Amino acid sequence: LYEEVNSFYCGDGHPLFNRQRVGIEDIRASRVIARSYWRRADLSRLGVAREAATVDIMEAQATLILSGAYLGYLPEHYAAPWVAEGRLRPLLPERLSYVAPFSMIARRGTAELRVVSLFIADLRASVTPIAASKAIPVFARRGRARRPAVAAAGA
Repeated sequence: LYEEVNSFYCGDGHPLFNRQRVGIEDIRASRVIARSYWRRADLSRLGVAREAATVDIMEAQATLILSGAYLGYLPEHYAAPWVAEGRLRPLLPERLSYVAPFSMIARRGTAELRVVSLFIADLRASVTPIAASKAIPVFARRGRARRPAVAAAGA
């Protein structure tokens, strides 16, 4: 359906927030939040063995990062208002940012059912504004995907 860029953030009040140079070792020495549903991927990107906190929802992750006590991943479009206010800062975006794909899967043959085809059409229409904002659209049909070049983080 679309792809979104996720970056690794630090909140105002965190010791790394105002540092000019931040290295991966500085991040590894900090308290990192992991999302329960992407825990292993989040930690492996950072080379961190264990998280300081685990959350199930993005809002909780944002709250903890904004507290200045933790570091963690957020989608760029979600973090953008706080970045604009100077309350969040991405750390090492060229190294730690990544693109997360969002897909819809239907059982083979069900796309021909009217209710399913209407649902798919409605879903695609509803994600179009999201994809047009900051995310990168990816529409796949029957295994053939059309993927545009990945946009630069923050583009």
